[in-house]
Amino acid sequence: MKKVKIIFLVVFLLSSVSCASVMTSTMNQLYPGQSMEEAKALLGEPDLTGVHGNDQVCLKYNTFKFFHGVIPYYVIFNRDSNGVMRLVHSGPNMEEYVAKQQAMMDAAQNIQKQNDAVQERNNMRAVEERQFLMENHQNAMENFQKEQSKRMIRHPDGTYGVGSGSYMRPDGTYGSTPNYKMAPDGSYVDIH
Repeated sequence: MKKVKIIFLVVFLLSSVSCASVMTSTMNQLYPGQSMEEAKALLGEPDLTGVHGNDQVCLKYNTFKFFHGVIPYYVIFNRDSNGVMRLVHSGPNMEEYVAKQQAMMDAAQNIQKQNDAVQERNNMRAVEERQFLMENHQNAMENFQKEQSKRMIRHPDGTYGVGSGSYMRPDGTYGSTPNYKMAPDGSYVDIH
């Protein structure tokens, strides 16, 4: 289970870094009135561009901040009187960030619940298998003991026989079954 958590964390961190196109420290170099071309030269191509009419452009960058992960950062430009797009506002969208963090936490909790359910099912199967094996072993031992008790019998005269009891024959000897027959030599033999 610990291995799954570590793998999930590594994958999350790697995907966070690879998805983030800009470090948050670079965003600190933006200033109001900066042209869109200057900002793009500093930040690179945005992850998303939104155009609102002819006079406003919104660029979205997925920024990376250590110990926080990926933070959506928006840079808004308005067209000035000379027709140049100038920066009017930039900043992180913390509501979007918190919503994404919550979605990731929910996904992680769901994965954990699924892993716990699988582990519980595996534990239950293991317990059921052990119980089944123990019952079968116990039954096998009881059957073995019954068979052994049927086979080796010490008769009252000190002799041993194979069967389920001691039965006296007409000649005074004992046999292991009530069924017997006379052998050609005159002795009695059990019939099984």
